[in-house]
Amino acid sequence: MRLERGMLIKSFDGNNFGTDYTVVIEDGQGIALPDVVAQMARRIGAHPLLAGIERQGKTFPMGIAIEGSDADALRLQLFQWLDPEDEEAKQLVATDDDGSSNPRYLECICERLSPVRGKGGIIPRLYVASMKVDDDVRWRSTSEVTESAWNVTASGQTTVVNNQGEDEAYPVFTMEPTSAKAAGFLYKRWCPIVWNATAGVTNYPVMLGPSNLTGYAQADGDDVRMYVDGVETDRWLGGTLISALKVWVNLDFDAYVVAEVGTAIAGSGDVDEIVSSLDISGFPSAGILLIGSEAFVYTGKSNVDKTFTGVTRAAKGTSMAAHAVGATIDLVQHDVWMYYGDSSLSAPSTDDLYKPPFDLDTSTNTSWDFDATGSNADGFGRDGGLSAAQWAYTESPYGGSTNYADYFHQGKGNHGDKATTPWTEIGVVQEGGAGDGGYGMMTLYNPCGITAANFQSGENYEDADLTSWLRSSVNGSSWTIEYTIPDPGTPSTWDTWSQNLSSLTTGTLYIQLRLRTTTMVSGNDNIVECSDVVVTLNSTYTPDVAVNAQQSNYQLEATITNETTGKAIVLSFGMELNEELEVDTVNKTVTYLADGSGQRQALSTVGVRKVWLALDPGNNTLRYDETGVVAVTVGVSYRKRYYL
Repeated sequence: MRLERGMLIKSFDGNNFGTDYTVVIEDGQGIALPDVVAQMARRIGAHPLLAGIERQGKTFPMGIAIEGSDADALRLQLFQWLDPEDEEAKQLVATDDDGSSNPRYLECICERLSPVRGKGGIIPRLYVASMKVDDDVRWRSTSEVTESAWNVTASGQTTVVNNQGEDEAYPVFTMEPTSAKAAGFLYKRWCPIVWNATAGVTNYPVMLGPSNLTGYAQADGDDVRMYVDGVETDRWLGGTLISALKVWVNLDFDAYVVAEVGTAIAGSGDVDEIVSSLDISGFPSAGILLIGSEAFVYTGKSNVDKTFTGVTRAAKGTSMAAHAVGATIDLVQHDVWMYYGDSSLSAPSTDDLYKPPFDLDTSTNTSWDFDATGSNADGFGRDGGLSAAQWAYTESPYGGSTNYADYFHQGKGNHGDKATTPWTEIGVVQEGGAGDGGYGMMTLYNPCGITAANFQSGENYEDADLTSWLRSSVNGSSWTIEYTIPDPGTPSTWDTWSQNLSSLTTGTLYIQLRLRTTTMVSGNDNIVECSDVVVTLNSTYTPDVAVNAQQSNYQLEATITNETTGKAIVLSFGMELNEELEVDTVNKTVTYLADGSGQRQALSTVGVRKVWLALDPGNNTLRYDETGVVAVTVGVSYRKRYYL
């Protein structure tokens, strides 16, 4: 075997071959580019077009000669280093043939290690390893090239980066704002929310506040925006603008999980891991923990050891505190931030099919006030509504009848109208038609539990055989009659009713207004309705919500363009001054280094492409654009990539 031109193999997985082995890539084997398979899109009446390529990867043989005196021991060591059953790609490091220049590596796995056969049989000290390259088939420099800090003081400024490799390189950028700007959101508050119910839910309304934003947000609240896991979400405002502001958002939650501190945490100092005394298999692989009022971001976990790893403490602007053994470890399922302080913004558009229908001014996280009379109330629901606070209607014939009761939501004298949004009332009607009757129900479900329901301003109307109730259920299948609504004193006239269900069965999840008619007379109607219901939720299981202290904010809204290639990345992220956002175009990750949290949503590209932003060989002119920028330090580093 002859040495590949200009290349000397030095180590594998950190194991130096040294003088005990001579390791080479056969001449010509490293020069070839990897094969690809062209994928063609067939066309009728025309030749096919290139749709893409399928990359086949790269495999090459590597010759190894055992040079040391103890051949048996060195052979065993070689087998241990290159064991194909390790199932893990490792670094194969090479240099120029002087043994020190341009150290570079590939990630490889040894697929096969075989002795060399000669004319007389196996040659004991010679082996060939078949090496399969993992991911990038280009050799990469073992150390990063770090450019001088790029200090941006005005939008449109440029810098030149000289890629000294043979092929394009994939840089890592760090963005560190060091001076505030006048544009964008000037303030933010972190809003930790802990879900306490044993069942998950979709589009559950959560109230944040009341908060006093006077002097910081616009008087009408137009600039108050909510970001959930880095993405702006619909929000609806209630309370008193802007001194006692309530902000409502809908969130999806998985079932509650909890852990407990197994090893005490000191009130100061770094924390790399958190040990739990309880099982943590229900927690995600990375996320946010809340112990008391201190937030911890973790990037990994071991279910076997009941340990959260890669921990950053005092995250999200919280403060360090001591935590004793047995302290509760709560999961914060969403990274929720309230942003404000941008005088240029007008009110956002929202999809009101998801808007909670209850009164946003008078409702809280433990009490939902359904009516249509408040200045910020829609009633009980809306056609096609998608909020978890929507009342739902079900119906069925009674006995063998094909006749159904029906629902409506426009109140006395308008019971035929159920096509108007919002729903000002809940009601059920059995309209006249000879034959057996039917029944219908308007039902509210809450996974946190319902402890009381105060029904006021109810009315009913009877022509024949009306029975209506208020009912409750812990499971949605078996029901308890909480109150039988009295029949009207005079048939064919309206009567009023009210009832406060002040002590519902423990574990109640459903409440219901139900009408049943057993026999109808042609031309007659039976009706029950209600226009005001206040529902008290079980505070043990409703979400724990906080709006933390105001923080200053730098709203990064930057575009980095490689003018040499014409490609660009766009970054949008709220962060602290003098902290860094890292963009790794190699591994395609975005990380807020202040707490180690992944922020992939902060980056976007124009069009779909394989590489976020590459550096061509030679000089590349990078341009930074951001309205109002005063001072941002941009770090640029990369690994040179070689064909050999």
